[in-house]
Amino acid sequence: MAMKKSGFTLIEIVATIGLLAVLVLGTLGYQFHASKSMQMAQAKVSATRLGLLVLENWKIEGGSEHYDPTTLNLGATEVAGSDLYLYVADEIPFYLDLSSSDIQANEETGVTLRELAVKVQWRLDYQQSIPERDDPSSTFQTHVRLDQSGG
Repeated sequence: MAMKKSGFTLIEIVATIGLLAVLVLGTLGYQFHASKSMQMAQAKVSATRLGLLVLENWKIEGGSEHYDPTTLNLGATEVAGSDLYLYVADEIPFYLDLSSSDIQANEETGVTLRELAVKVQWRLDYQQSIPERDDPSSTFQTHVRLDQSGG
């Protein structure tokens, strides 16, 4: 009389474990990339808020060529040996580069239109050192009439 065996073979068990391992690794990879994407999105939101805050304050201050964002008292510091300002938000060091240029002047009316720009840049590795050219950045621009602003 032949005995009937029940249960799983070793090959079936190994195949099941292999399939589960592939599924778990795929899920972990997805979680890792989702976490990195969320961190980058948070950096972009913080950079946007910071850039717009500085730009609007600069405009309120009259668009002066000598504007200093450290006067906002939000923790910005001037980076020695450069024209950059360092500001840390959400544990991410952001570097601000301010520029202005007079784009139109009317001698008759005494009106000058000045373009103000704030570039906010941060490192991909989120370390506190001056960003490289390929690191992410956001640039914000506005215009101010110098006859009205006192700048």
